[in-house]
Amino acid sequence: NNLGIENTQTIFNPTIEDENYKIIENLSKYKPFILAVGRLHKQKNFDLLIRAYENTKVSNDVKLLIASLRVLQN
Repeated sequence: NNLGIENTQTIFNPTIEDENYKIIENLSKYKPFILAVGRLHKQKNFDLLIRAYENTKVSNDVKLLIASLRVLQN
C-alpha cells in the first residue's frame, strides 16, 4: 500500500523460535545487506533472486546474503 502498488498480496513467512536454527556467523560486517534464507533447492528460485538483485541500483552498495538451512543435530 505504501508503494502505490495494487493487486498484490503479502504472504508472511513463519518464524522459527528453535535453538536448532541459528546463524553462526556475525553478519554485521556485511552491512547493509539483504538476507534471503531457505533451502538451496531449484524450487526456491534463488537464481531469479540473484538475477533480480544484479539488475537493481543497490547491488553496488548493498550485499545479498543467502543463508541455507541446515538443522544441527544434538
